[in-house]
Order: sequence, then structure tokens, then C-alpha cells
Amino acid sequence: MADTQSKLDAGVTVIGKGDEQAIAVINTVAVEQKPSILCLYSSTDTTGAKTPYYIWVDSTGDLRIHTALPTNEDSDGTIVGTQS
Repeated sequence: MADTQSKLDAGVTVIGKGDEQAIAVINTVAVEQKPSILCLYSSTDTTGAKTPYYIWVDSTGDLRIHTALPTNEDSDGTIVGTQS
């Protein structure tokens, strides 16, 4: 199968190959309220302003999203899929 995802633009990094499964692991410390967090940025206007979106899994297994770092993994942000 052809690897169609290896053609990179500036600032793009590919994890793995297009013809095999890739798993990225973000480890965390074994401390309450300190989940692994993924931060993705959105740039939605012409000024180049970026908005961070933090994504993590809470202690019940729900995926949450918020524009600020969580201070409480179970109550900060919104459960993904329940946004309006």
C-alpha cells in the first residue's frame, strides 16, 4: 500500500508509516489529578491568534476538552460529545 501521508508540509511530523499502526504514548505520573494531557492549537482568525485546546481522560474514562489546563481532571472542561 502506498504511503500517502509522508508528504510533509512545514511543521508537520508523521508518527509511524501509512501502512502500519502507530501508537503514541504520553506517560504521566502516578499522582491524583495529574492526567496525561494533549494540547492542540486552533488558529481561526486572520491575526494568527492561537487558542489552546487541552484534551485528557478523566478518572471515570470520559474524554474531556478545555481551553485552560485542568486543575480538577473530573470537573474542568467539557466531556467530548456533550459540547453545544
